[in-house]
Amino acid sequence: MAILGKFLRNIATTLFCIILILTFASVFFRYVLNDSIVWAEEVIRYTFIWMFFLCMPEATRTGAHIALDLFPARLKGSSKTFVNILIEVFNIMFLAIVVYYGMKITIVNMAQSSAALRIPYGCVYFALPVGGSLMLFFTVYRIYIILKNKTVEG
Repeated sequence: MAILGKFLRNIATTLFCIILILTFASVFFRYVLNDSIVWAEEVIRYTFIWMFFLCMPEATRTGAHIALDLFPARLKGSSKTFVNILIEVFNIMFLAIVVYYGMKITIVNMAQSSAALRIPYGCVYFALPVGGSLMLFFTVYRIYIILKNKTVEG
């Protein structure tokens, strides 16, 4: 699991570097050279979307999402385990909906192309089911960890 997490972090880091470089270049070209990179805004936007949906599974794997744990933190033993598993089951139900409708919206938007890059919007929307599927995988992994009473490796 840690290998997949490291892989996702490396991809997200690369995408973030691309965003920084393109943003700097775009500002430089626009304000210094008085010219603009027409396609840069789209690449930055779509790269950010993919970066976001590839970072979310890693946050799921490590339990880094914002959570209200006031109630579960006060529990002990099997009741704490039950509540934590119940929370993860709700996450699975939500993520299943995200993946299902993410695929539907991806398929529908394959017919439309972006203005500057002329790539199908479905390629951008595909980040939703990919990220959701990875989050589903890590949520099931978290249930396994809870049942084995282990801590998630970072």
